Order: sequence, then structure tokens, then C-alpha cells
Amino acid sequence: MLAYKFLASGAVAPFTGRSWPLPGPGAPGDWIVAPQGDLARCGVHACRVEDLPFWPDEELWLIELSEPLLRTQRQLISGHGRLLQRVEAWNADTAREYAAACAWRARELVTEHLGRAGLVAEIDALLACVDLAGLQACATAIAGDAAPGEPPGAARLRRRRGDAGAAGALPGGVAAARPSRRGARRERGGRRHGARLAGALACRAPGAGRDRGAMGAGNGGAVTPVGPPWTPAL
Repeated sequence: MLAYKFLASGAVAPFTGRSWPLPGPGAPGDWIVAPQGDLARCGVHACRVEDLPFWPDEELWLIELSEPLLRTQRQLISGHGRLLQRVEAWNADTAREYAAACAWRARELVTEHLGRAGLVAEIDALLACVDLAGLQACATAIAGDAAPGEPPGAARLRRRRGDAGAAGALPGGVAAARPSRRGARRERGGRRHGARLAGALACRAPGAGRDRGAMGAGNGGAVTPVGPPWTPAL
């Protein structure tokens, strides 16, 4: 099955420091084989399109996973994996653009919660921001209990006087919605962000098989161990 995997610079696994074998001209990289044992802990971890927003790193690769697969909420896990080709559209520039888009989207979500709390001044301050530096400063001020134009401690004083909405307006309270609603909303948001990111990078939805036309015959699909067994979560 085709999937995606974020790696650090040089095709290095971000959690373990393991270097992945690189593909050659017209051929995939060598297979890496997970050690026997708990697949969820020690297997090859990869992304579906909707998982991409949760695992960003310096490089994005199209990879092939062997069956059977373990499908979890945020990733795919297999016993074997190999690199097929790097997604060149994901680079430092697109990563910065995506980070900026996430920051502006976070502003939208925060202002929704502030609106339910009736904190109009904080909403106006956030919506007046026109660049990321201003947005960061404004969000920091609100999170520090001092909205722009208010004395320090003003939000804390409102909470002490019984304004429960004020408590829910700050970062800890942004996630104050009921867990079931929050979880469902996060899932929908993850799918939307994944679709947007994949669209921007021209990523296709991974599926069964691999692009043999692009990668050639390679090593004929043989699963060949490479080096010693992994440490967990590669």
C-alpha cells in the first residue's frame, strides 16, 4: 500500500534517528523490516492524507507499506516499509506557508470560543491583526491575562467575579468544549487540513499497490532486512 511519511533532513526518522535507505534512479529504496513484537510500538509508521497535518517534518516521502496493516486514529503501521520518492513540493517555503495558514485558522477557532464567552474586545483585537507578528503578540497578551488595552489581571478579575466565560476564553479554556464535541470537531478539522495540504502538494490519496511505472521493477518486491532491528516508532 502507498502512504506518506515525514522524515527529518536526510531521510532520518525524527523519533529514533534511523536513516532510511534512499531510492535510486527508477528504483525504490531497500525494505526496512520492523522487529518482531508489538507492531503498534515497533512498526513502520506512516500517514494517510488526513494524517499529514499531525506529523510535519522537514521532508515528505511517498512510501510503500506491506500488508497486513494496523490502522490507527492518526497513522498507518506496517511491519515493512520502503521509500519510493520524495514529495519535492514540501519544502521550507511551503512549510512556512502551511504554518502561517494554521496560525490564521487557529485565530478563527479562538474567536469562536471568545464569542461564546462574550469577550468582544479580545475578538476585535485578534481580528485587527494583519501579520503573524501582531497575531503572536495579541495572542500572548490574551493568554497572559492582559488583553490589548486592559490592565494586567483584568481577565483574572472577571473570572474571580464569576464570569465563567472568561475562563473558557483563554488557551486552557479554548479546549473547554465537551470532549465528545471537541473530538468530533478535531477529526473533521484534521480531514480538512489533510485535504488542503495534500491538494497544495499535489499528493494523491495512497492506495493498494505501488507505482511500478514510476519506480521500475526495483528489487522485485522482495522484503530484505536492512541493518539491525529498529528501536520503536520509526
